[in-house]
Amino acid sequence: MLQDGSLDPQFQIFTTLVIGGGEQIIPLSIGRIERHAYPIMDIAAIELLPAGPFPEDYVWKLPTLDLLPPPLGAQVTAFGYANSRVSPPTQEKQNTLDQYPTMSTGEVVEVHHHRRDSSNLRFPCFRTNARFDGGMSGGPVYSKAGHICGIVCSNMPPMLEEDEHISYVSMLWPGLGISIRQPWVRQPAGTTLYELAAAGVIQTIGLEKLQVTRNPDGSLAALGPPGA
Repeated sequence: MLQDGSLDPQFQIFTTLVIGGGEQIIPLSIGRIERHAYPIMDIAAIELLPAGPFPEDYVWKLPTLDLLPPPLGAQVTAFGYANSRVSPPTQEKQNTLDQYPTMSTGEVVEVHHHRRDSSNLRFPCFRTNARFDGGMSGGPVYSKAGHICGIVCSNMPPMLEEDEHISYVSMLWPGLGISIRQPWVRQPAGTTLYELAAAGVIQTIGLEKLQVTRNPDGSLAALGPPGA
């Protein structure tokens, strides 16, 4: 059964939304973190709240989420900010954020539809030989078609120069069980990301291949990996 839960954030992130051709910059802050048990998963949904007036007619640019892992041998590309750091304030300037965008490409080597093991990677994931450096965790992983097919999870560098990197990517489909408690446009409060994907609010590929179990009232009870 899906077990939902909300977390009060104990940290802050700083990000902005630039709209109107660069004429308006809106700071965003964390409102709430939503999660659920798969029973174990590596993905959460973060609610971002605008700190200023927000245009009601704004059209979001939404990526397409490929819920299923790419086939073995398929090329994937990861993006993140390896080794980024915040410099402490000085007399001349305030805190400075030094960003180092990083991109890494590799192939899918192994797929774990349920979990890789019972201790470290206890959730659906796949392995790639792409190099994931520290600071890239949480970054998007793209398929060759340009769709987001996972989230950067972990990496083990090669012990020998001729060996490959052992990197893992969290699959996206378990995150569809997350319940969004704030009312959504044309959606009731408490709906899951699965319902939003089924309604086309979230653009996805592979939704119809997931195993879905529903409660007697029609609400989502459980999600499972694609059937054979």
